[in-house]
Amino acid sequence: MQRFWMFAALTLVVVVKPSPAWAGEVAIGYVRDASGAISTFSVPGSPLTEAYGINASGQVVGAYYLGTNSDLGSGGFVRDTSGAITTFSVAGSTDTRAIGINASGQVAGFYYNNYNYLDSQGFVRDASGAITTFSVAGQIGTYVTGINASGQVSGYADNTNTGVEVGFVRNAAGAITTFSVPGGTIAEVAGINASGQVAGAYITTAGGEYGFIRDASGAITTFGAPGGGGVSSVSGINASGQVVGDYFTGGSVHGFIRDASGAFTTFGLPPNNNYISENGVTGINASGEVSGYATNVSEIGFVRNAAGAFTTFSVPGGTIAEVAGIN
Repeated sequence: MQRFWMFAALTLVVVVKPSPAWAGEVAIGYVRDASGAISTFSVPGSPLTEAYGINASGQVVGAYYLGTNSDLGSGGFVRDTSGAITTFSVAGSTDTRAIGINASGQVAGFYYNNYNYLDSQGFVRDASGAITTFSVAGQIGTYVTGINASGQVSGYADNTNTGVEVGFVRNAAGAITTFSVPGGTIAEVAGINASGQVAGAYITTAGGEYGFIRDASGAITTFGAPGGGGVSSVSGINASGQVVGDYFTGGSVHGFIRDASGAFTTFGLPPNNNYISENGVTGINASGEVSGYATNVSEIGFVRNAAGAFTTFSVPGGTIAEVAGIN
């Protein structure tokens, strides 16, 4: 039976998160606005359209695939607020993925050459369509996770020969600063806020997974989940320095919000306080609204407001609704 994956952006917008594509499946993007109205879209001629990011104006970016298998290659797209879609690819690439877009319409993402999925490089595309590519020196793969209003790009880079993964921040002039988390071998950056703070998760030499925040000066603060355990994922940081992610406890996955003082708020999805999918908390906006998705019998999207109230939703005609973020 054919399944339909719905990939989204919210205004409060939900944007769909990347998922594995299986032969015979169809994936389309969606935007859910603050009133709850849902608009779906797809890149003409593509069976798989995945939305990865949305800016404050409601412009959406993502990737579209050339067949029902992601190994066939992909291109990036920008969808404006009128619904018009512009597609693009980095010259010479076989797979271009647009991950984030800022208020100026600058798009950041990464791409692969010759279907080599170990060798990726980053790019920034300005509002006129001009593309600048970059890579982190000494690393094999460069992966972009966000771009802020100043044009600073966040991400991480790995070297499969050494097993080391570092975080990076690239400034608007193109200078790249890399960093590692003390005691960690792998540092994956989830995103960057307007102040240049980045948040992510790292793996220790003992194999535990914890969260971190790096401020604009380079100072790093690490943290575990409430109760002293590790985190499952860190997915975003907003302008106030609130960080969101999820962790496993009591037989289910729960979400968390960590404020700038280090205090935690934890949550599960009502009515049973569980069912949040692993890696299912996907973003937080400037108002403290959290986006994500959860699985019970089927997969649904959710928005949690700053007061803690949940709104859940499904996309008409879809069997799986994954949310990538919120503006």
